[in-house]
Amino acid sequence: MNVFLVTRPIQYINVLNLPFKIRHAVLLLQNSFSTFDTIHKIAKEDKECWSDIVVLDTNNSIFKWLFNHRHSIDAFTTYSDLGVRWYVLFNIMRRDIKISVYEEGLATYASHGLTAWKKIMYSVLNRCPMPILYLGAHRKVANIYVYDVPLHNTLIPSALRKVRSFRYPLTDLLNKEDLHSMVYSHQGLYRDKNVCLYLTNWTISEKALDALPKETDWVKLIKPHPKLALDDKNLTNFDGVIGAEFVAEVVISNLLCVVKHLMVIHEGSTSMLHFIPNEKLIEICVPSDTSLAYRKVKETVVQLYNKQL
Repeated sequence: MNVFLVTRPIQYINVLNLPFKIRHAVLLLQNSFSTFDTIHKIAKEDKECWSDIVVLDTNNSIFKWLFNHRHSIDAFTTYSDLGVRWYVLFNIMRRDIKISVYEEGLATYASHGLTAWKKIMYSVLNRCPMPILYLGAHRKVANIYVYDVPLHNTLIPSALRKVRSFRYPLTDLLNKEDLHSMVYSHQGLYRDKNVCLYLTNWTISEKALDALPKETDWVKLIKPHPKLALDDKNLTNFDGVIGAEFVAEVVISNLLCVVKHLMVIHEGSTSMLHFIPNEKLIEICVPSDTSLAYRKVKETVVQLYNKQL
């Protein structure tokens, strides 16, 4: 049995973008984001890819399902292998299982130094030495699929042998696959205007709200994280909402085609790494738990870009 795990919209797109054809596999789909019905409908219509779609509500139910089916899973593709539960689960799965990890935002390009006791713990769990921790570090993980192979190789050289590229750049994929309901197509409303777009994290950031332009000639839009529920109080600072079902990279790309200037306020979103450089783009990364890691990754992206000139 070939199993794929998806817990939010961008992950489903990434799964379809893997460099091999998915046929009659099992999709584990977590019902934990606002646009679940959209993804579920798209997946159900793809009879060739999915022989079965298993809907699960919580992380605990996902681990329970995987544990119960551990002896019948030949291949498993997931967005993460970080954490003790994943390491324990992978260790008790079949010895010949093929495990792959696909890109999950900024965390995919980050390595984590381990304290002495964590080195020992993860080395025991992994059954081999673990000097650093990164997505895909488990000994049973054969492939790590990313959008920027040179960036990953630069930041995490110890993963070099595992790293593979997705089939297409993300924005190209959405034009090739039947995912039109997830492609933002209302950018014409903002032609030749100054637009400010706030990409939220799991909560609304007061620092992000403070960074909104005060000038009246800016149209202010908010695009919520798929797992953030907006209420009327959140919307008082904005002129419009871009649905969580739309992929941020495509929203930004389509807006850049028509606006005069696009200001993007975010808290360390890897969506922005696809648009370096762009003369129309004004980027404001407000302080957050992920912003420091984002800035380090962005510095490397800029260095690699400059080397190619």
